[in-house]
Amino acid sequence: MLYDNRRQIIEPNGFEGFDLSKNIFDSTPLVSSTECAKIRYLSKLTYILPYNKNTSFRSGKVYKSYLVVGVRNFIKGYYSTEPCFGLKGTEFKRVNDLISFIYDFYSTKGIKVSNSSISNLKKRKIIIKPVPNTKENVEFAHYVKVKIPQFDEGLFLKNQ
Repeated sequence: MLYDNRRQIIEPNGFEGFDLSKNIFDSTPLVSSTECAKIRYLSKLTYILPYNKNTSFRSGKVYKSYLVVGVRNFIKGYYSTEPCFGLKGTEFKRVNDLISFIYDFYSTKGIKVSNSSISNLKKRKIIIKPVPNTKENVEFAHYVKVKIPQFDEGLFLKNQ
């Protein structure tokens, strides 16, 4: 549909007031569908903010805590092709072993790790950055160090 027969209302000269219920106005058809599209766009500006990738902002944090960032970074480092954090990639035989390793220490912290979440982490481009040096992440790094002696906490945690 190129043209939808929209019309433009013509206001008489000298018209003042907001009560339009008692008045009848003339109208003319719009010239083209592009003019109609422009008017529709302008009419939506009052209640819809236009998207602009340069001015968009996030409404909040992506993760609930820094601990989730640490656990996700540990999983990405474990599955990366080149060794990260001193991990060899042979410490766990199955994905369920890795999940139980994480849940052994943080079963009550609200972290949700599943086969599908680990699969999604493996599919993405792996960018490994040091984890924020918070109390939870330090405890997690010590836990991993006790269980896996070759784990390097210095590479895992961000130096402040």
